[in-house]
Amino acid sequence: MILNIYFSYIVKRTFKITASIFFVFIFIDFIFNLLGELEDISTTYTFIEIFKFSLYSSPERAFVFLEGSCLLGFMISMGLSQEEGNLNVLRSSGISPFKIVLIGSIGPMILAVIFLLAHEYIFKDLSNKSEISKELSMSKTFDADADFTWLKDGNRYINFKRKIEDRVFDVRYFEIEKNIVNISLVSDSAKINNNQIIFDSSLDIKINKTKKDSNSFEVIKDFNFPVIVSKNINDIDRLSMRDKSILISQLSGQLIKQDRIFKSHLEKSYLQFFLKPISIISLILFFGCFIFGSLRESTSGSKIVISVLGAFIYQISQDLSSSIAISFNFNILFGSLLPALIIFFISLRMYRKLN
Repeated sequence: MILNIYFSYIVKRTFKITASIFFVFIFIDFIFNLLGELEDISTTYTFIEIFKFSLYSSPERAFVFLEGSCLLGFMISMGLSQEEGNLNVLRSSGISPFKIVLIGSIGPMILAVIFLLAHEYIFKDLSNKSEISKELSMSKTFDADADFTWLKDGNRYINFKRKIEDRVFDVRYFEIEKNIVNISLVSDSAKINNNQIIFDSSLDIKINKTKKDSNSFEVIKDFNFPVIVSKNINDIDRLSMRDKSILISQLSGQLIKQDRIFKSHLEKSYLQFFLKPISIISLILFFGCFIFGSLRESTSGSKIVISVLGAFIYQISQDLSSSIAISFNFNILFGSLLPALIIFFISLRMYRKLN
């Protein structure tokens, strides 16, 4: 009964401290993103629009802070428990350090699972809508350095700057006849619906170089789009896990180099989402060993600093391992999982020495 009270207290404490640290990271990211976006302020992209974009996109960007926040929250809460003597009570009751760390990891893992579900079903959609709103606000600003995507369907051509979900921005559509542009459609944005392009009200129409009123002209055009409308790697982050899974299954068989690279990055992003809990528990198990060291040899603060640096190095090694797997056409799952497996097996050896 007493042990259950201790365990419940540790789980609640680790969850509360981890959640607090995570929200602090989100708030700091929001502030810095807001300051960065203010450089693009204009008559159309106003402060209110900038504030909303920064606010709505911050939760989705917090994905990169999840591992560090969970580890830091765990180390701080368990460090406090060690100083209070709670961990010594558990160890004297016959509870192994490995089991204590596993129980302490429940709090951060609950937060991680809640966030990942919200990230997929709420935050991703919220971020994409804020991106769309931003693009529409900034559509009047011409970006000469933008990397435009070109597509061809018979004598029809389309190019656009960005694609978010089913919308494309800074769209230009051409119909060529006898090497002459017969129809030219220019729009701030358009919606892709199966094999149709639906232009918005900002449409500018020219037929044989003569401007026409968009209200008197059909603004829906047929276009045979490829399986992947845009192969921009930056577009991968805006896809849901379901969309990524569909694209991975569609990109099969013999692929050209560009498609193969795109698919590799797609698989990397897809796997990292599902491997995030494994990475978190591996980091907690590894650095949790240091909690049981003597307070005379090193303070809780030094252990926390070491764990934060370790988490940073781990993320770099995971990205490096995944990139190497992509570059040499190795198994991406193994490349993404390798750092977690290494520190997990090292952790098991370290816990044997503690027992």
